[in-house]
Amino acid sequence: MRGFRAACAVMLWAMSAVAAAGEAVVVKNVIGTELNGYVAGPENSPVGLLVLHDRWGLNDAVRATVDRYGNNGYRVLALDMYDGRSTENERWRADELLRETDREMVKSNVLAGLRYLQAPNRKLATLGSGFGGWQSFQAAVMAPKQVVATVVIDSSLDADVEQVRSLEGAVMAVFASRDERVTAEMREEYRIKMRKGFITYRPHVYEVDSGFMDLRSPTYHFATAETVWQEVDRFLLATLGK
Repeated sequence: MRGFRAACAVMLWAMSAVAAAGEAVVVKNVIGTELNGYVAGPENSPVGLLVLHDRWGLNDAVRATVDRYGNNGYRVLALDMYDGRSTENERWRADELLRETDREMVKSNVLAGLRYLQAPNRKLATLGSGFGGWQSFQAAVMAPKQVVATVVIDSSLDADVEQVRSLEGAVMAVFASRDERVTAEMREEYRIKMRKGFITYRPHVYEVDSGFMDLRSPTYHFATAETVWQEVDRFLLATLGK
């Protein structure tokens, strides 16, 4: 049943992207390294969205997300943080790719993505789940004056009090109540930090296990995933006006 629901989810996302497909793009980071990416949506859009991939890499599911938001009027970019490597269904390979990743380089690449999306009077947002959620929050921490909205799904919010206080955009965080890595105590700490920093913070906690958004995870939860995407759409609309 889980496999059937996952297949249905993929089909729904693919159908939402039928109107127009994105295209491959090359983006350079600050040291001149070329990054492969995928971009969609109108070039003159007033809103830009940086989609950060999870442990699986820049695969078809990520491209479908880019296409979906591109068809909704966003200028959307996803960058390949694995230098051309990815896997569709081998969890051991995905975990290996994640371990081999230089997170400081990833941060540099995230900033390159934001620079690519920058345009006069354009509002920027970031979105990611799992490893992508970590990247999404780091984008807000590193570029607080640029990022207006941040969506972090199934990930921790790694930042100290001063970094949180520097944030200027709104933050939506989605947690799994049974996630042993992000406990109830940690979620409360995040809430307190955000309150002290006067940050617009929208936490959501669902009675599921970590991996609930990951189509390839045994803990993927179709109904919760659908609800989360609806909440994300509402958050982005309220924050960006798109």
